Amino acid sequence: MQKAMLAAVLVCGALLMGCGKGGHETWPEKWDEEATSYFNEHVLPLRSLPGKIYHYQVTKYQSGNAEFFANSLYIDGKLVLNDLPNAAHKVGGVSAGQLEGVHIFFSSEEGYKVTSKYELPESLHEMLMKNQSGFFRDYL
Repeated sequence: MQKAMLAAVLVCGALLMGCGKGGHETWPEKWDEEATSYFNEHVLPLRSLPGKIYHYQVTKYQSGNAEFFANSLYIDGKLVLNDLPNAAHKVGGVSAGQLEGVHIFFSSEEGYKVTSKYELPESLHEMLMKNQSGFFRDYL
């Protein structure tokens, strides 16, 4: 039990510190047309982005019996912010486990591209606005 907890702490620490420098960035197989359309019609563009490509993703990690959902922000492929809540933790008012598989992409050339397994586009937008400002609001 203690070994599993130590392993979970070490994995979480490495991810929070950004070890791998973007090596954990993944991309969805396809984008959700409805969610993409909603974001391009209702969400302000990211005008203060310190780069060309914004990519917010939520990835599930498991260590022993513990599950964590890495909320990761990449700008131009570089990890700039990472948070590792457990499934029950709220991220912008949404349970972290419900955000598994979320990808939100933005570039000034292509606009938004969005995909989600479980959440509607409206709730994703609301979550971004309520989440830590460094994940989204700082770039509006």
